[in-house]
Amino acid sequence: MLSFKQLIKTEYTDEIKDWLESYIPNHLNELTDLHYPNESIGHIKLLDFDIIKLFINDIGPYLLDITIQIRQRWQVSVYEEDGSYGFTGHPWANLQTQFRIGEDFHEMGALSYGKYSEKVDHVYPLDDQLVPIIHKGQNDEIASEILKIVYPEVLENGKAINPLAFAHRIKLDVKELVLSEDCSIHGQVYFRDCEVETMEIQHYPKEIVSIEKGTVVIDPRLKELKGTGAYNNTIIHECIHWILHYKAAMFGELVHSNMQIDEETFLHNFNQTHQENAFMEVHARSLAPCILLPREVCITKVEEYQIEHQNISDLLGSIKELQHLQEKSELEKKVAQIHWAIFQIAQNFNVPIVTAKIRLIDLGYEEAIGVLNYVDGSYVEDYAFSRGSLKRNQTFSLKYDDFIDLLDSSEELGRKLSGENYVYVESHVIKNDSKYLYETINGEINLTDYARYHMDECCLPFNVKLMSTTRSQLHFLYLGVLYHSQRSRLQFSLAYPEDVEDKTSFLREEQDNLFVAR
Repeated sequence: MLSFKQLIKTEYTDEIKDWLESYIPNHLNELTDLHYPNESIGHIKLLDFDIIKLFINDIGPYLLDITIQIRQRWQVSVYEEDGSYGFTGHPWANLQTQFRIGEDFHEMGALSYGKYSEKVDHVYPLDDQLVPIIHKGQNDEIASEILKIVYPEVLENGKAINPLAFAHRIKLDVKELVLSEDCSIHGQVYFRDCEVETMEIQHYPKEIVSIEKGTVVIDPRLKELKGTGAYNNTIIHECIHWILHYKAAMFGELVHSNMQIDEETFLHNFNQTHQENAFMEVHARSLAPCILLPREVCITKVEEYQIEHQNISDLLGSIKELQHLQEKSELEKKVAQIHWAIFQIAQNFNVPIVTAKIRLIDLGYEEAIGVLNYVDGSYVEDYAFSRGSLKRNQTFSLKYDDFIDLLDSSEELGRKLSGENYVYVESHVIKNDSKYLYETINGEINLTDYARYHMDECCLPFNVKLMSTTRSQLHFLYLGVLYHSQRSRLQFSLAYPEDVEDKTSFLREEQDNLFVAR
């Protein structure tokens, strides 16, 4: 397993051992685990030591603050009044040092000896491959820190970010090149100089292009195929990789070149740490919306757009022919307001509709869950449900093909449908009852308004489970590139809750093909 701990063991074990052998005999009081007065110890010899764990803190562009947790084995001779004897002690300690690292160098600074502590808190902790350790609850805080440095005006004036300006402020160049035949690779960020062969598509020629380190490449067809929002999101996505994962890229270069690990071994080892390195893609996916739609700015805008929609509804409701608009329930009005807010945010902040929707859900607007769901090539009519009745890993909407697959695989669902008379209508599995369904003059079966705003009363929920993630990001440390692609979208399986034993280990994420051109 390739890790920073392995680098320390391989390159610095002798240096650490020499330092301990010179330091400890003159500082015997540091070996608190031996429990003997200094004057009683006659001879001491370091037999060996183990590096147990590293705690790594990011403190600068090329600088790390490292705590090395060690377990030592000392041979000790003790002199007492009734004689002398020897024993072997196994004291633990935390060594402190700073570490400089780049693409082609690494250097450990001066060591200091500290009392053993099982846990070490750091402000900007990194894992053993120098990938930031970020918890979901920290996304807005980290996004705010980035914006304060790179693009502070968005927090002050609440206006949309210019992704190209954002990239240029962190010294990234942005180029447009065709890198995949079907536009499956949206964008790439390059951590080292290289040559790239572009694809020959329509009026885009095939050519060899020299790409410098610090370049973001975007497919020029992305705007046309998936909208300006997807284009902007991809630029910010790649910028986040550059900001957060530059040290991991440097470490990858360092490991591959200095430790003489061939490509086959490198990729084999990275497959073993696939889940850990997938965090880099999670970082970019989850932080991009927080950068494009900062928390406080987004909340303020949602409130403004809700009031704006209410004012428009009141104005239209004052017209006699449109008075029925005033007859909607409070829940219907709120859902309509959230729908309006999502569209306005997507338009005014140049983000995909799905990004605006997910951002609102993350900020606690539960009504957004039932709004703008894209299933089988079209949007499902907005719906609502009792607060808290649908878990974050669940959905009331599913594709017809998924419904058929579930019928074949789930006995519980089959019994539910046959015993309680459920039917599949408008992408929902709903009770076949006149309270919830009606027939149009064209003979189509649709949901009633009551059903749409009481989904938990009449529709079955389905769990959405993460099946797999892409392995594409595992290659970037060797190739010097991280890319955002359609193929890298998460894959999911659906399950009827009664068939699932573990109902807590689910994750739901909208897929890239929900980007909608505006």
